[in-house]
Amino acid sequence: MHIRIIYIAIISILYLTLNIKGQSIEVIYIKGLNLYNEGKYELAIEKFDEVISIDPKCSSAYFKRSYCYYNRKNYNQALKDIEKAYDGYMLDNRYFFMKTQFHDKLKHYNLAQYYLDMAINFEREKIYYYKYRGGLKMELQKYKSAINDYNYILSRNPDIYNVYYQRGLAKYNLKRREKACLDWLYAREKNNNCNRYFFYKCTDLDLRGKNIEKLYPAKIDKPVFESLKDLSLSKYIGNNLEYPYGALHNEIEGTVIVQFTISTEAKITDIEILHSVSNKVDNEVIRVIKSSAALWQKPAYKNGNPTNYKYVIPVSFRINNNTSGKSVLIDSLNILFTNKKYDDVIRLANVILNLNPFNIEVYQKQKIALNGKENDKTKYNISFYNALRYNKAEFLDEIQPSRKYVKFYFNDLWQITDAKNAEYYRICEWDNELRYTIGKYQDYTIDGKIFSKGEYINKYKHGIFQFYYPGGKIKAEVKYLKNKPFNLWKYYYPNGKISQIIEINGDSFEVLEYNDSSGKSRFIEGTGKWEMVFLNYTKTDTIKIIGSLKNYQKNGIWELFISDTLVVEEKYNKGKFTSCIFYENGYIIKHKRKYIGTWLLVPIPLTRTKKLKFDPTIDKQQYSYLIGSKF
Repeated sequence: MHIRIIYIAIISILYLTLNIKGQSIEVIYIKGLNLYNEGKYELAIEKFDEVISIDPKCSSAYFKRSYCYYNRKNYNQALKDIEKAYDGYMLDNRYFFMKTQFHDKLKHYNLAQYYLDMAINFEREKIYYYKYRGGLKMELQKYKSAINDYNYILSRNPDIYNVYYQRGLAKYNLKRREKACLDWLYAREKNNNCNRYFFYKCTDLDLRGKNIEKLYPAKIDKPVFESLKDLSLSKYIGNNLEYPYGALHNEIEGTVIVQFTISTEAKITDIEILHSVSNKVDNEVIRVIKSSAALWQKPAYKNGNPTNYKYVIPVSFRINNNTSGKSVLIDSLNILFTNKKYDDVIRLANVILNLNPFNIEVYQKQKIALNGKENDKTKYNISFYNALRYNKAEFLDEIQPSRKYVKFYFNDLWQITDAKNAEYYRICEWDNELRYTIGKYQDYTIDGKIFSKGEYINKYKHGIFQFYYPGGKIKAEVKYLKNKPFNLWKYYYPNGKISQIIEINGDSFEVLEYNDSSGKSRFIEGTGKWEMVFLNYTKTDTIKIIGSLKNYQKNGIWELFISDTLVVEEKYNKGKFTSCIFYENGYIIKHKRKYIGTWLLVPIPLTRTKKLKFDPTIDKQQYSYLIGSKF
């Protein structure tokens, strides 16, 4: 009882500490945000630095700090921060637009335009993006292309009068003086710039009876997707994605980019993988897309007529373990590139582009490193980026499986450790909010051989848990019902023969079968001696249980030894418990309750990983997402 009270007290203190820590971060972050809003960017940076020192994975702090650096004209640092902000966050239009602004200020106009093209692909209705892109194209003297953007804006809102000024400038530079003047004439009363330019450049023209071109936007209604749970397409895909276990086992990570069409009959057609990760991962994305077939209720309509409609979706598979984030990899790439270690640049660029295939700066460094090498990677990449950039499909924000998937390591004491000290590793799903395992997990020995597997449902150990011999044959099969051992537990010899079958009844157990390695029973009509031997979790002591059965019922003396020292002696009569004696430091202590129970039979990895323990020799920060968690 005392132990239980102490345990609850410790858990309560940990919970309170985490809440205080969380509150502290929130308070500091809000102070930084207020300073940012007041234009005190240097002071705001200091506050966001504090937040990041407490939580190095706080995306919001990197996000706002990047804008602080932007306003301080430190654009290179702003670019670094935006990569850190999106290390664990899903890519969306803001990522691309922020990179546009930072590259624009650095006068990297081609890069800025590429990222702005991508921002528009992800958010086609944002008028400001087209206006910004029109301005960039004017800087690059791409006047025809700029006019297309201005046309798009005015077709959707003809009352944005400053756009007529910009469009007029583009037309004037293309020697279309009359059309430019018509734009300025139309908007001169609403826009001083139009009035000024019309006065200086157009007063000698007779424009009577002439009108500016009128634009009529096509009315497009998107396909109708209706899931049973009223989920959006993105939510549906995220909820149904499963990380292929083979890919998890081999730590295959990356972003699949898939394109498909919803036909005029509301059918899914032309599924194409634009960026591949691996066959297993690609096929999982295709499987989920196909699984939505019955949920498309209507096709797209253009001006009232059915039309084909394309989607492009980036689907990210990430293992939340102690591997480096994209931003750290990019820092390493830049160092390698500066030192002209081009073979390493090529290798690392492939890793980064697999995780974020939109990062064209990384591709450009890889292209330089590949110069002079016989490699068709460059040709593939440039066609890939062009296909993304000029794609007329609707892009959805990056989608990740709704469950987190983790791979982490245990030492021989079943403490969380790093790879170099590991004896085992675990692959499992991890709930985003409650931080409990959900779904299936598998444990492996460090050389990749299966050790055990099981499943957690709604926080509980539930169903069958299996343990294996090094050769892959089953060693034991135990069952749980909502965290409680139940039903028949089976143990096997390496040759596959059943060693014993034990029936679990709450805290008690009964031995139903007890066989030798040939499969022959060690009992005669359910009567005989029974023994079970195993190591404790530190592997320093041998635990041994010896008992007698008569007609399959416990009878006589049952003993528990620790390294050949008798510590517990229980007595039974025809299956009924009668008494218990504890031996401690040479003294006998009589006890009224049973001690040799089901809990002794629970495999050590299940007891040791019930609450995660950390190897004291490692830096816990690499497992920050596990701290305070339990199975």
